[in-house]
Amino acid sequence: MILPEVNYKSKMTKIEDKTNFENMILPQLCNMNRTIMEPEKFNPMEELEPKKWLKRYELASENNGWSEANRIEKLEKYVVGKARTWYDRMYPTFTSWEETKKKFKEKFAGEEEEYRAWNEMQEIRKREGEDIEALSIRIDITARRANIKEDKEKIKYLMKAVAPEHRKLILKSKVKLYEEAVNLLIEEETIDKLCFNNENQIAVETPKRKADTETLI
Repeated sequence: MILPEVNYKSKMTKIEDKTNFENMILPQLCNMNRTIMEPEKFNPMEELEPKKWLKRYELASENNGWSEANRIEKLEKYVVGKARTWYDRMYPTFTSWEETKKKFKEKFAGEEEEYRAWNEMQEIRKREGEDIEALSIRIDITARRANIKEDKEKIKYLMKAVAPEHRKLILKSKVKLYEEAVNLLIEEETIDKLCFNNENQIAVETPKRKADTETLI
């Protein structure tokens, strides 16, 4: 009995073709199911931390499946103002993503950025309608950019930013930690709001009670 000849080479070719097809199609299917993350735009004139922004941009690009070349090209879309000018000028030197990151940090998270943030710290004041918590976040972000870490220094800038009665409160409390000073002012602010709301409620209710009394008489 003669057994039929099996064409093993043909079968192996089919298996290889199927594997190659799956390797090409599966990544595309995964990309179709992936939720696209839109990075926020970076403007060096706003209160953004350059290193933190760059990390978020990288995370978004990884999620979106961007290649290194895509990251460099798409960066143009997400930098504005002086950062866009810098991108256009430096673009020919972006030989790799690592090199691009290095140059970005040198420009926006280096000594120049630290000095600019330090100058901003001198000008921070509590804005109209801004609460203490929002103010403290602004101080925190700018302090990190300016490489200001000492609690004593941050308390000094907090005192400079708030009203005289709040400065007096910090001095009297003799707090040593920046977070303690912030919590102290938040507590004081909350009490002030409660008292103000109660006074307004009493002011509204008093004429009403008087009118009700006159009606009864």
